[in-house]
Amino acid sequence: MAEAADLDGTPTKRQLFTAYLDAVGGRCSDAVSEAGAVPLTSDTMRMGEVAFVTARCGQVAAGDRLVRELTGRRLAYPAAMFYFGRGQLDAFYEWLNRAIDERFPELLYIGVDPVFSGERQSPRFQAAMRRVGLSN
Repeated sequence: MAEAADLDGTPTKRQLFTAYLDAVGGRCSDAVSEAGAVPLTSDTMRMGEVAFVTARCGQVAAGDRLVRELTGRRLAYPAAMFYFGRGQLDAFYEWLNRAIDERFPELLYIGVDPVFSGERQSPRFQAAMRRVGLSN
């Protein structure tokens, strides 16, 4: 899947996507190493992936700063991804629904993003998919 990220020709995006896939696969040392050269700020492209890597891979201080910035700036989809990475599902769904209300474009991928494979059958996730228009 890293090849797909290369299509836009941006090394930073490829690097963050690789870190994201590593975090999804539970390879946090690889994820942190891959993302380490990229500043973890809300100005970085692929903010949802950055938030997930930061939350999933135990970067507690960086994560706390990042989630304060994300929620303060109302960056709903990245905030949802952060809470999903931490396993805080109530907060995840609160921010996911805000992202749906605000029509974040990243939502088009929730039906196929591998990070959600274990959650995809939950009634709350199915309801979110319906709201996005990805299922009946």
